[in-house]
Amino acid sequence: MGRKPTEGRGNIFTANNTLVATNTETEQRHYPQGDSLEPLLGVSNSEMHGYFGIEASSNGILQNHGDIYLTIALPLQKHIESILDSYKISLQADEVMAAVMESKTGKVLALASSNRYHPAHIRQKDIPSLVPKFSSYPFEPGAVVMPLVMAAALERGYVDTTTELDIGNSQFALENGHTLKDEVPSSSLALSDILKQYSRVAITKIAYLFSGVEFRQSLESFGLGKVSNIWLPKDATGYLNTSATYTQSTKRSNSACGYGVTATFMQLLKAYNVFNNDGLRLSPRLVEKVVDTKGETHIIPPLAKEQAISKKVADEMKAILIDNIDQGTALSNAKIKGLEVGAMADEAYIAKDGKYMREYRTSFYGFVNDSQGHKYTVGIVVLHPMANKMFYASRSVVPVFREMVEVMRKEEYGLLNVGKEKIY
Repeated sequence: MGRKPTEGRGNIFTANNTLVATNTETEQRHYPQGDSLEPLLGVSNSEMHGYFGIEASSNGILQNHGDIYLTIALPLQKHIESILDSYKISLQADEVMAAVMESKTGKVLALASSNRYHPAHIRQKDIPSLVPKFSSYPFEPGAVVMPLVMAAALERGYVDTTTELDIGNSQFALENGHTLKDEVPSSSLALSDILKQYSRVAITKIAYLFSGVEFRQSLESFGLGKVSNIWLPKDATGYLNTSATYTQSTKRSNSACGYGVTATFMQLLKAYNVFNNDGLRLSPRLVEKVVDTKGETHIIPPLAKEQAISKKVADEMKAILIDNIDQGTALSNAKIKGLEVGAMADEAYIAKDGKYMREYRTSFYGFVNDSQGHKYTVGIVVLHPMANKMFYASRSVVPVFREMVEVMRKEEYGLLNVGKEKIY
């Protein structure tokens, strides 16, 4: 296994040993799967030097004739790519990205984009898509940050699951003279209802309980402000304010609502995995093993796990995220009979020239588990959906999630057990 038709550059395989990058007899790089796996895979030039994606991050190994084996399950990847292609058109979006990751191992089974290109036939319009955005594109995530802040407050004992927050008819005067207002007025909210109501007032009152140092440390504990350690050449840290800046309560409020802070798609996937993995933070894994020219296999070990929050708090947050699906209204269509689903989603404003526009970036992060112990963390981002009123999470990312799960349940994949024997 893993032998090359030439010695010009090593091969790349997926998890099911399907060849996705190799060399021809004329020393040209060949991609048998066409545009599938792009932009994740990247390209190699006529001198056999890799650019972008896996071709770049594994350049040294491949130039030394080693073969790379990815964790990607190619049939699942292709099916999800097809789903994203369809939704990019129907949502009139700039791009749709999605990932499926094993929660316990961090193995990324699918990491897909609607903006793919054929690596042997790159066109002018493909140039903006050459660098995969999964780890290179930090953005303001909006309300999907709220569960991280809530978990940190639980961890520090500032709130507990019985906490009832007085939110003053959903209005709160900030120190800078502005007043926060929630769309749905309430005099008080239980902790489990904050996410359902998307209450910026409630999460601000929680953020006010932290010191500046505590607030930054809490976001860092989920991996924000740090590289995701994904096996890709451009791994951005995103942006957090300094601890000193976070002494300003309005800055904590802004970041708790998901603005004034940036994170990448992979950072947020990594953060949400904590809730489905007993509070442990682990790095997403794209490469399973390397086979050298002697045929010796070198398994790529996962990076050390770190306890981001306690198992107790992770379980509490997991229950809150499940309740957000089961008892909420905005994300109720993400509920799937026979499976355990928990998530948070939001349509965040996009800033241009220092002002927030009526343009959106929609995100969905959560998990889906079956009764047999199979657990998966899922992330979806839609960039700039333009179809009429389709920017709402319930109309954009939630339908994508449902279709992805249906693919995962199919007999030929069997990632999720729904009474069938076969498990991928």
